Parts: sequence; C-alpha cells; structure tokens
Amino acid sequence: MGFDMERPNLGMTPLWPLICVLVVFCLAAVVVPGPPPDTALPRTSATLERVGELVRTRRGELPEERTWLHGPGALPEGVSVATGWPLRSWAAADGLASYAGPIGTDGWGRAVVVFFQESSSGPVAFVVSAGADGELQSRMRSGVSGDDVGMTIPLPPGS
Repeated sequence: MGFDMERPNLGMTPLWPLICVLVVFCLAAVVVPGPPPDTALPRTSATLERVGELVRTRRGELPEERTWLHGPGALPEGVSVATGWPLRSWAAADGLASYAGPIGTDGWGRAVVVFFQESSSGPVAFVVSAGADGELQSRMRSGVSGDDVGMTIPLPPGS
C-alpha cells in the first residue's frame, strides 16, 4: 500500500478566478476614459458672443440710477444689485426682446454682466462673466481682470 504522490485533478482552483478578476480590473483601468472635457469656457464664450451681438445691435440709454446690465441667472458676487438692469428689459425697449431670448448663462450658471464706459477712443462696452470663482473682479474703470472672462466692444459715438 503505497502513497500515490500524484495529485488528483481537482479542476479549477480558487487561485484562477482571482487571477482572472485581477486581469479584468487591470484592463478596465486602461480602457476607462478620463474625465469629460471642461465645457465651461466654450459655453461662456458662446454666451459672451450672443450678448456682445445684442449690445452692438441695441442703441439706447440705461434707466436712471442703473449703471450696468445683466443676463439671466444668478448674479455674480461683487456687483451692486441696486444699480443693475436686466438685459432683456433693456433690449425690449428697442424692440429686440425676441433677440434677447436665447442668451443663457455663462458656463458656471451665472449671469453675464455688461458695463458701459467712455474711453479716449469713444464708448465701449465690457461684456463679462465672473469666471470660475463667481466673483466679479472686473470694474468699469479697469476693464476685464482677475479670473473673469470677457470682451471689450467698441461702440459707435453717441451710443
């Protein structure tokens, strides 16, 4: 009666499923795409362009005691709510309310603001988004600054 030193075929051992799971996880880590691209800046640029076109098209004055305009959405920090005026109301006074419809918010869900200023070369408008931090660092006298995103639009004299 001797002992048979050959090991009987036990089928799949618990080690094989573990190896297969590890291989699948390693492959999944390679195949998983990265984070989605940041869409805030392209959305903001598109909104700034739409507002800029409206500002170029519209002629007229702000109501008394109002110094800036804002689009739809939450207002950014750093602006005086009492001196702002809705962009849609401003456009409606000139019959452009339908154009103001598709304005939208910036890429971070906040309102775009418009400041008007006289410069040495004539009147200009600053169309500005508060940027990622939500605080408007831009001012009428200093133009677009900080992490704000914006554009300067030269206006015809008498605008």
